[in-house]
Amino acid sequence: HSIGRSVYDHASEGLEQSVTVFVDTEEPVKYICLNLTNRWQRTRRLTITYAAEWRLGNIARGGGMHLVPEWDEEKNVLYVRNSFSPQNIDASAFLTSNLPAHGVTCDGAEFLGSRRSWRTPAGLRAIGLSNYAGPCTFPMAAYQIHISLAEGKSCRLHFALGAGKDKDEATELANKARSKDRPVTSQNAQNQAWKSILDRWTVKTPDPDLDALLNRWLPYQVISSRLWGRLGFYQASGGFGFRDQLQDVLALVNLRPELAFSQITEAASVQFEEGDVLHWWHRDPLRGVRTRCSDDLLWLPYVVSQYVTVTRDYSILDEPAPFLRAEPLLDDETERYAEYEHGNDIDSIYEHCCRAIECRTRLGRHGLPLIGTGDWNDGFSRVGIEGSGESVWLAWFLIEVCRQFEPLCKRRKDTLRAGAFRQLRKELSENIEAGAWSGEWYLRGFFDDGSTLGGPDNAECRIDLNAQTWAVIAGGNKKRSEAAMKAVREQLIDDEHGLIKLLTPPFHSSDQEPGYIKSYPPGIRENGGQYNHAAAWAVWAAAKSGDADLAMLWLSWLNPLMRSSTREDCEHYRIEPYVIAGDIYSCPPFTGRGGWSWYSGSAAWFYRVAMEKLLGIQRRGNRLRVRPCLPENWSDFEVSINFSNAKYRLRIHEPSRIDDKRIMFVEDGRVLPGRSLKLAVNGDHYVQAFPDDSGWQQP
Repeated sequence: HSIGRSVYDHASEGLEQSVTVFVDTEEPVKYICLNLTNRWQRTRRLTITYAAEWRLGNIARGGGMHLVPEWDEEKNVLYVRNSFSPQNIDASAFLTSNLPAHGVTCDGAEFLGSRRSWRTPAGLRAIGLSNYAGPCTFPMAAYQIHISLAEGKSCRLHFALGAGKDKDEATELANKARSKDRPVTSQNAQNQAWKSILDRWTVKTPDPDLDALLNRWLPYQVISSRLWGRLGFYQASGGFGFRDQLQDVLALVNLRPELAFSQITEAASVQFEEGDVLHWWHRDPLRGVRTRCSDDLLWLPYVVSQYVTVTRDYSILDEPAPFLRAEPLLDDETERYAEYEHGNDIDSIYEHCCRAIECRTRLGRHGLPLIGTGDWNDGFSRVGIEGSGESVWLAWFLIEVCRQFEPLCKRRKDTLRAGAFRQLRKELSENIEAGAWSGEWYLRGFFDDGSTLGGPDNAECRIDLNAQTWAVIAGGNKKRSEAAMKAVREQLIDDEHGLIKLLTPPFHSSDQEPGYIKSYPPGIRENGGQYNHAAAWAVWAAAKSGDADLAMLWLSWLNPLMRSSTREDCEHYRIEPYVIAGDIYSCPPFTGRGGWSWYSGSAAWFYRVAMEKLLGIQRRGNRLRVRPCLPENWSDFEVSINFSNAKYRLRIHEPSRIDDKRIMFVEDGRVLPGRSLKLAVNGDHYVQAFPDDSGWQQP
């Protein structure tokens, strides 16, 4: 597997086979390229078949009667459209090849047989295919080619699977895709496109496994899976998630800031006039679910403030975005899936952000934000279902949102809101310390009836990770935050298996009903597994606490390459070593096994925490700050940055001794002024950073 493509090699019966699969960067076409070499001492007569089940809708089985297939023998193209799709009735998918078909079929029963077996398809045992392209209950596409391959000879051929908005566009795409050289051209363009993204910021550290992830695989995972595909092997919805994609794009503000800008405006456009938002949605038409989930909307002001901090692009605050108009949820409604429309209310992104914060100023009996039907942990879907449950984590998060957004209010001379957000932050801090400290760590929240969640008196979920790590991140009471992190190390860390549990003990048989989290087996996903999204926050908290060795150790536990270094490890971990998993199981007999892959915000948070909090590379407009939190055994590391038309190679020496007050930058033997590096827009630059008491002497 490499960036943008996968290659499958096989050799048997004297035939060497290699299949390369990739998708065009600009057009909706998937290429399947086959290279064959005959090693037998005679000519081979070979049959090559590509087959695919058509979907063109949401129904896995039983929707076949809606699909209309067609075979154009002259053009060598198999088409199919969904005649019952009200939004895409003209859309047409296609299958073609650079070689003419010897036979085709659109009937899955003919090709796979009555058992629908992909292991032993009936169509491969038959003498040719029927060329049937009429209605059937199980429509698919099978395109069969016959070739002769002489002794020692090789050949190349390819298939192309694609779709157009109508048959004319599908035909145009198919004609282009059939060209013998088209896959090579497409793959070269793809390589250049990914290179232009992934090579903008690269690092070279003493840890090659970390380099492999930071330089290519994590940004690739975020862009390809989280933004463009919006799917993983375990959740192939194609939907936008309000909180998920907003967090994802923060990893891209230095690589592709326009993607972050676009996602912010997209998210703002699915905010209701009342301030709440769609939890997830699909476009064209706009359909999604309105919920009582309490944290979604706050990620908008959080991400906007982060985007502005890094890019210094304040214009986004004035970008207009519409609000959705719909009847609010009724008292007995926890969520509503519907098709929504925009009203006449259009306002700036700044106003969208303020409305989001103001929507969360209603507090519960302990002076903490209401949790609704879940906060970041959707599994807590019944903690506040009656409208009174509260979230300690959400209070910490809201404190941080207010802290970051207050300067933007001041910049716009919105003193009323700046003061209100400052007062809310102060009030929440006091309420947490007064009502949410258990004596050794922070509670996770309160149920509707006032009983505790995540406290010493709880038989299950006695302690929750997020309430402790965000006490550090949000700048809570220093002494208590230190005690909370001590409790994390003692109760949530599994040193033997390298795990940071989300909570412990898992929910299983207690009388408390926190929500659907309890339906997961103990130690699986949010129910006490290592949820890598939250585990990255633990790394951040360790770094902010100044414990570089612990932060780096915990970061290594999130690295899939560390869990796949031997064959035995691979067979136990079981999922891809080149993507950050959503979760890792923490209970026997599956302890250490990977869960959902290509999922959640885990890749983006790993990237951000590693780059910004541990390596400490932080851009602020056209200035670069270096604030590492690294072990003493790191003598140096390098960062290469493309900024505008300039190229920087920055080497940081003795990073464990560098901080806000002890750093100097040297370029071509000249000490640069200031504690941060001003980035030029042109030229090649080699800069070194030293602790300013390192004894470096100017030549």
